[in-house]
Amino acid sequence: MTAGGRVHSLQAVNSLSSVGARRVGVVILSAAAVLVMAPAAEAMTKRFEGAAPDMATVSFKAVLDHGDATSVSRIKFKNVPVECSEDPEVKRLNYRFDPKVQVKANGRFHLRDGGVEVVGKFKSRKVARGTFTDQGKISGVEGCDTGEVKWRAERVRSN
Repeated sequence: MTAGGRVHSLQAVNSLSSVGARRVGVVILSAAAVLVMAPAAEAMTKRFEGAAPDMATVSFKAVLDHGDATSVSRIKFKNVPVECSEDPEVKRLNYRFDPKVQVKANGRFHLRDGGVEVVGKFKSRKVARGTFTDQGKISGVEGCDTGEVKWRAERVRSN
């Protein structure tokens, strides 16, 4: 081949390299655009359910941010046994607390409402444990006490 042919051949190689470089650049820019446009992991609300002794149950919703609980709400205790000095018959009561309760960085949360106290701690991203107590006047009857009700709740799997 002549020198002109070689130059032409080199230009063709350079031209292909230029096209290849553009393609690589387009792929890199496309990947960067996807990463920039991808939404950050948003907080999700998950339901936790569990049991306590004497057939009582607990449930609540937890807001999870990157897997860690940041708040709990809609705390419910059902079928909690209550003994009252004025009424010897053991009653079973249901409780519901709607306010949002903040979860500390160490996974602990605490709710106090009159004589009711709910204390909890996330042991992991999927399990929480704690205690529930109610003392005093309950449903119009004086001298009532649930005692310390220990509970454990697990995150409910989404379908």
